[in-house]
Amino acid sequence: MVRPERLFLERAQILELNEAMNSPSKLTSERELKSSPLWHWSERLLSFDTVSSKSNSDCANFFANELTTLGFNVQLTQEPNGKHQVVASIGPTEENGLILSGHMDVVPFENQKGWTTDPLKLTLDQDKLYGRGTSDMKIFMAHCLQAFKDSDLKKLKQPIVCLFTCDEEIGCLGAKSLAPRLSSLLGKMPVPKKALIGEPTDFKIINSHKGMVIFEVILKGKAAHSSRPDWGVNAIMPAEKVIAATRRLNEKYHSRHDENIKKLFPDFPFDYLSLVRIQGGLADNVVPDECRMVFSYRPLPGTPLMSVYEELKSELGDLQDEIHFNHLISAPGLVPSLNAEMIATLKAVTKQTDLHAVSYTTDASYFSTQAIDCFICGGGSIEKAHQPNESMTLEHFLRGPEFVREVLLHSVF
Repeated sequence: MVRPERLFLERAQILELNEAMNSPSKLTSERELKSSPLWHWSERLLSFDTVSSKSNSDCANFFANELTTLGFNVQLTQEPNGKHQVVASIGPTEENGLILSGHMDVVPFENQKGWTTDPLKLTLDQDKLYGRGTSDMKIFMAHCLQAFKDSDLKKLKQPIVCLFTCDEEIGCLGAKSLAPRLSSLLGKMPVPKKALIGEPTDFKIINSHKGMVIFEVILKGKAAHSSRPDWGVNAIMPAEKVIAATRRLNEKYHSRHDENIKKLFPDFPFDYLSLVRIQGGLADNVVPDECRMVFSYRPLPGTPLMSVYEELKSELGDLQDEIHFNHLISAPGLVPSLNAEMIATLKAVTKQTDLHAVSYTTDASYFSTQAIDCFICGGGSIEKAHQPNESMTLEHFLRGPEFVREVLLHSVF
């Protein structure tokens, strides 16, 4: 596609930026960096405490207002829990548009040992920017805003749709709610059939990932004074049977061989049932009347979401009178997206040649149920996500807007 004249930064500016990224000593001064719109947007977005257990209204309103200023038609949808999601669109009501998506919530940082900076303050130190949400994934929101600012959006041939969600970190609940409503929310605007989700991938192209299921096993007993255990029933003791059943299932899963799955997930091509928490007992002198065990697993894409859950229930059938199962959260895996146009675009822009699959879960779990081909690609590293001193390299910070602009150039201009 021919590059529209003056659509993006002048070529000389891009070359200068690339040279600066490759030579940190040639970067613009810290004062210039911190006075830039990209820094301002990033700093403001990180300042909002959007841990999933809290409100995201201030963050959503700020982002919605910035998109409105840039010419987008913006809707703030309110969920039953009071949180907001941003749905925005711009461009002609044509087919073959592009979705840009990310999530506004972050994982907890309070009492997380290892932080040496303020998690809610964007901090530059050497060649890294620190703060909760730098990699995962508020800076992608800023990258989008900068890309829109630097583009002539009046020249769009296909529309851009922005979907920025709540509650991704606790089971992609925002996307689950939003996905089936996209057509009604967008009205006359056709729902695009391809999406870029800017999760941190080091700009690698991800087109498939595993799902997620979390559930509780609740063992019931009868309380009594611990001096007379014969008067009660200890709810913790049967936990050994649950653990043994878990071990048997994991051994069975590990013995399975599926060449297609091995190609997708060469590092860990198996189902695996993880016991992640166990809690039982009220006091040292009381026979425990309840024991709760929390499990999680990552279902392979295209497999029945609850199959491992059901297998464990079957394995523990002899405990049916003293055991209860409580399904908490689930999100399906992403079957490989094979949209040839989007693959060609991302390969051209990132200079990558391979497609990858990952074990973590994204909002693509639910957007893909609407026949949307979802690809995950963005700056930052998943290895830095959810960690103390979460960070993004300065190189990725500066490269991000150009990455988004180039994807738009190939896709909707």
